Formats: sequence, C-alpha cells, structure tokens
Amino acid sequence: MLDPLLLVCLFLSLFAVVFCWRGAATRGFEYDELWMLRHYARKAYAGEIFRDLRVPNNHPLYSLLVRYAVGQGGDSELRTRLPSLVAGDGSGAAQTAAAQVAPILGPASTGTVDTIEVDSGG
Repeated sequence: MLDPLLLVCLFLSLFAVVFCWRGAATRGFEYDELWMLRHYARKAYAGEIFRDLRVPNNHPLYSLLVRYAVGQGGDSELRTRLPSLVAGDGSGAAQTAAAQVAPILGPASTGTVDTIEVDSGG
C-alpha cells in the first residue's frame, strides 16, 4: 500500500504537469521566445547560436534544443516550449525518486554535511 502523502504528492504533480502543458500549448508567445525563434531556432546553421554568446537572450543549450524541436514539427507554442517542459517534469520526477530512495540509502544520500567544530585558539 502506498503512503497517503505520496499519493497526494503524485496527484498534485500530475495536476501541475497537466496544467503546465495545457498552458504551454494555449498561451501565446512571449517576447523572449519570439526573439529566440527569430534569431536562433530558425537559422540554417546551428553554429550561429555560439557566435552570439554575449547577447543576453541567447542560452545556447536551450536554443539548440528548441531548434531541434522546432525542426521536427513546426514552431507552435508547445513545440517551442517542449525543452522547458521536459526539463521541468524531469526534475520533478528526479526529486520524487530521490525522496523515495534517500531513506533506503541512509543519511549519506541526503546531502547533509556534519558540522565541524573549529577551535579559534582564543
């Protein structure tokens, strides 16, 4: 039997995923998305993404992923936001998995660090 708290967390996570994906598919483009589509995702040569590293709105890895997603099926709102959605959902799934595995592995897996007392000599 699953823990009731885990069931609540899974339900809320599923709700958040559906809510985010629906919003990503139905909400219009924002300025930064239009900029990235025009200047990076639609370019014929991917190397142009790395030429403009000083441009504040250029995020090379994200631009490459969007370029690939847009190249596979058009530049709809959902396709353009697909890398962000997958990364967000993936990080949530990784956190849930880590929370389930941490008690099994013990205190070393939780990332806590024991404090060290230092004698200041005074």
